[in-house]
Amino acid sequence: MKVVEDLQAAGYELIVTGGKVVCRWIREYPPDPQRLAPLVEELRRRRGDVIEYLRSMPGNCESCPAAGYWDSYGQWGMPPGRFCFHSAYIEGKSVRPVPVDKARSNCPKKVRR
Repeated sequence: MKVVEDLQAAGYELIVTGGKVVCRWIREYPPDPQRLAPLVEELRRRRGDVIEYLRSMPGNCESCPAAGYWDSYGQWGMPPGRFCFHSAYIEGKSVRPVPVDKARSNCPKKVRR
């Protein structure tokens, strides 16, 4: 999606939080508001499409609906932390969740592209 790619190339990190797209500036120098204003406006107009696009990107665990916080040891004896529940959430399988740091490099969403 061009608007997402342009904003990322300009220096923004885009994350989906709930139903919102959070844009965070990640460069040292300040952004050029005149150059970025049309991109931000398009992002607002196409928010729903942008959210779906960001959630479908492989390795984007912050925006993925299948990534979540595990707060107990539970049946698998795992410590609390962020995990990928893709197999359970998307595929409906009863499989042990994978820590987000390990899941990011082998994101199952890469297969669907």
